[in-house]
Amino acid sequence: MQATHTAEIIAFPGAFRAPAARPVIEPVAGPVPGPAPAQDPAARLASALAALDAALAAQRSAVADWRGALGSLHGSVQGLGASLHDYRATLGALGSKVVALNATAQRLGG
Repeated sequence: MQATHTAEIIAFPGAFRAPAARPVIEPVAGPVPGPAPAQDPAARLASALAALDAALAAQRSAVADWRGALGSLHGSVQGLGASLHDYRATLGALGSKVVALNATAQRLGG
């Protein structure tokens, strides 16, 4: 029994890119034919358990990938926080310089 898996892989780029257009999925008219189920209950159970094991393995892999992506996102957000902190400090220093220059200009002009 061969299972078909579909997923949309989401890239985590360094810079923002517009998302790609999603493919249009056409509805299928009528039931989708599949493999005929085994008549033996033990064989049906074994087939179902094998499919469940495969689905769980795929889910474990997806969760591991998701956790990795969250770790990457965490690092990016921390980097952004540090950059914003530095930017705020730079703006504060610039503001102090502007106030000092304004006071000097007022003294000289006034």
